[in-house]
Amino acid sequence: MGTNPVLFTLDPDCTEGGYEMTPAGLLLILGDTAYGKTTDAPPWGRAKAQRLLEDMLSAAYAGGFFLGDVLHTLLARGEISQRVQAMAVAACEAAGEQALEEVLGRLECAADET
Repeated sequence: MGTNPVLFTLDPDCTEGGYEMTPAGLLLILGDTAYGKTTDAPPWGRAKAQRLLEDMLSAAYAGGFFLGDVLHTLLARGEISQRVQAMAVAACEAAGEQALEEVLGRLECAADET
């Protein structure tokens, strides 16, 4: 764990300075939205973030990542260390692209419910 994984990069196609993110970056943002002390998310937004975070960790568990409870606890405590970043990457790699696409499809549905 010597180097930080790249979780966010500038989107060269976005003239407003947008970012592209990896699934691991999204996992960290969901943790902060669900449990962060300074988030501006309303209660329903926190609940949806928590559900999506749990769905991502469930997919990771199904793919062989057995530290989801530890990662969930660290995210709930607001820890965004090198260790947590590496665990987020490992969780998303274990989940696999297809399972994450299914979870992210629910994210789109969740946005439609608001």
